[in-house]
Amino acid sequence: MVGIVVGLLHLVGYVPPRYRRMLSSIQASTAKAITDALEAKLADYGPEVVPDAETALAPLTARLDALPGAIGVELTKALSQAQEAALAEMQTSLPPEVTGAIGGLTKASNAKSADLRNAIGQGLLGPYGSLLQQFMPPLYDYLTENPDMVVQALEMPVVQKLIQKAASMAGGLQKAAEEGVAGWGR
Repeated sequence: MVGIVVGLLHLVGYVPPRYRRMLSSIQASTAKAITDALEAKLADYGPEVVPDAETALAPLTARLDALPGAIGVELTKALSQAQEAALAEMQTSLPPEVTGAIGGLTKASNAKSADLRNAIGQGLLGPYGSLLQQFMPPLYDYLTENPDMVVQALEMPVVQKLIQKAASMAGGLQKAAEEGVAGWGR
């Protein structure tokens, strides 16, 4: 029963003063014995062999000081390798239509869009194309070479006036031709 009570008192943190003094003396005597043994061993080597703390730790301190720089270099290498790997993976995962890497797909695509622009330009010139070709050949040549400029050219007041005059002249010629054809039958 006494053992249970002592155990419970230990659990709540109570240590009898006599037991505390006994533990303190044992700890002090053990520490003194260890210190004396170490000093005796070190005395055998002499004072010149026992290095001071800074001299003994200098190589370790130098390595620890160089460690952040070495980590930075290795981290930079690892990052660049990871970036190169990611870029290579991305380039292989993109379809050739995007990269234009196989067979000049971008050139073919550019040629198709140029053909489309030409067709649109020719279509926009429509009936005005023959008038411009007859009455202003340089403008007609320019617009056939640069069909994307057809809309802008047709919006210019100078070109609109030229088309009106050419149409009226062509209309007068056509009217005269019709009257001449009609006169042949009389």
